[in-house]
Amino acid sequence: MATLERSVNTVQYPSMRAEVMRTLACLADIEYQRRVWVDKTFPSPGYFDDFDEAVHALYDDCQVLPDPMGRVGSVLIDGEEVDRLKALGVALDAVMEDLGEADDVEYLDDARWPDVVAAATGALAAMTRAWGFE
Repeated sequence: MATLERSVNTVQYPSMRAEVMRTLACLADIEYQRRVWVDKTFPSPGYFDDFDEAVHALYDDCQVLPDPMGRVGSVLIDGEEVDRLKALGVALDAVMEDLGEADDVEYLDDARWPDVVAAATGALAAMTRAWGFE
């Protein structure tokens, strides 16, 4: 528990960090994306999520993309998670530049989407390790 407490205190906004991690978990789970984003099978009444929500969380709300280094200390811990988020940004930006306002299913069906999922998985794992969990 001491590791978690020490790590939480290394960022100014731990709740924002948790939001980034929740978003990465969604981006790392293709089954969730198909069920929730495409099929609109939400886990509870009043729940909503889609790819656009993930983009807003990472780029607008938490601003960890496109420049993760700019959020070190406030949301992120310097090190592997910054590198992994940079890789996610590269993968996401390439797909978003080409597909723009396309439907979520078009994103998921794009040949580059597995790269986005893999990058999100790596970023989430790095953030989890940095917070003292394996």
